[in-house]
Amino acid sequence: MAAETTYTLAFNYRSDLKWQRRNNKLHVTIRRIAVTWKPKHVIWFRQRPTDHDFWNDRLVRHEMDHVRISCDPRLEKLFRKRIASIDSLSGPIPQDGNDEKAANAMLQSRVKGIFEDVSDLARIRYRELDRITRHGLQPLPANIDWIPKSAE
Repeated sequence: MAAETTYTLAFNYRSDLKWQRRNNKLHVTIRRIAVTWKPKHVIWFRQRPTDHDFWNDRLVRHEMDHVRISCDPRLEKLFRKRIASIDSLSGPIPQDGNDEKAANAMLQSRVKGIFEDVSDLARIRYRELDRITRHGLQPLPANIDWIPKSAE
């Protein structure tokens, strides 16, 4: 491997929940949820490209295509849209009687599932980019529309 881009998509959220016991279930209403989206990238090169033509180097451009995929604002927009669509949840009444803890756990589980779904989209695109370019050995075809264009 001549180069590798690793990314971490992370998030934080704060919520305001209301819950009640009804029909032998815990019903949770999400009054407010605020999300912070945090992408982070590390690019590693086995041999660092020269400074002279760094940004035009084939591997640098390929690794930056990976970064553009995982920084695509459509990923964050989808995540936020799916989170905003959560208005209520329901689950079993907790054995320990801690309804607040159970309500928060239900929301955390749902948010984590949405996050995994959205993160998978970036992982799939990473694999597809590597497949069609043979890990950067071939140029990116001009008809690829799922990689955001660079701000050149």
